[in-house]
Amino acid sequence: MNGIDRIRDRMERDARAERDAIRAEGEQQAAALAAQYRAQAEELAKQAAARREQTAAESLRQADSADQLERRQCLLAERQRCIDLAFEQAASQLRTLPQEQYVQVLAHIAAETGTGSEELIFSPADREAVGAQATERANALKPGPALPPSPPT
Repeated sequence: MNGIDRIRDRMERDARAERDAIRAEGEQQAAALAAQYRAQAEELAKQAAARREQTAAESLRQADSADQLERRQCLLAERQRCIDLAFEQAASQLRTLPQEQYVQVLAHIAAETGTGSEELIFSPADREAVGAQATERANALKPGPALPPSPPT
């Protein structure tokens, strides 16, 4: 081997060594970047999972709240139906009372609840049929100022 061949061999060895060093450094940098991005991806995946769980929990709370509201609305509707039915039955029973008993019921209601500062208001039919009698009996049952009947409307 002559001098030039040795120089060329040395240059090739040096170039291979430098190439290997650059490749190793590149692989290390690539491995470091891959590890960094894997860690970021895992963190993002954890955050996304936490957001999904939070969203799911919030959706569940909202669904539960909506369900409770619907149950309360159904309960209120049923209560209102029962109240309406009770009033219908009471009105039906009042309409079927003999006139004397009807006058007595109206008089007692007016005497027990009236203070004397209000007027007794009757439906047009009741005003003509029993208004005067109910007012007279209510005032007889009630102490204090008399309850006047309202003027005709």
